[in-house]
Amino acid sequence: MSPAPILSAFQQALGEAWAGGAGALLPVGFFAGAAVLVPLGVGTDPETLRAIGPGILWVSLALSSLVTLERIFQADAEDGSLDLWLQTSAPAASIAAAKTFAHWLTAGLPLALLSPLLLLMFQAQIGGALVENMLYYAIGGLAFYFWGGVGAALAATVRRGGLLISL
Repeated sequence: MSPAPILSAFQQALGEAWAGGAGALLPVGFFAGAAVLVPLGVGTDPETLRAIGPGILWVSLALSSLVTLERIFQADAEDGSLDLWLQTSAPAASIAAAKTFAHWLTAGLPLALLSPLLLLMFQAQIGGALVENMLYYAIGGLAFYFWGGVGAALAATVRRGGLLISL
């Protein structure tokens, strides 16, 4: 088995993520917007914000990971490159994992890097816990992207399959 199709899928996914012009801006904007709007609704009590902050960030992370998942495999299914990769000796799961990981690098990792700033907004204490939580959000975001990647692979040939992916 040659790793060339897997590396090709990874490189193409990195290129596609930035080809649309927005790249990571849409998920980052959704993540920050969803997290920033919650304190407007629940109030500014520091104890309340400290208690709900991590949970709000997890929900925001889950929802923002769904924003761009629809396009992971859709372009490849339309232009035929997915069919060509599946005809190689590389396992389909490896190609899907490479594409999903590349998508997480461009759209999911920035969410984890933004999480300490948002945790500070929720009155978190400055210290090592911020970095620890950032690592948790990175690993959790990776899990969200891989679970969503399964849905994206199933909905690759469905027009506007975003709802199917979220299910």
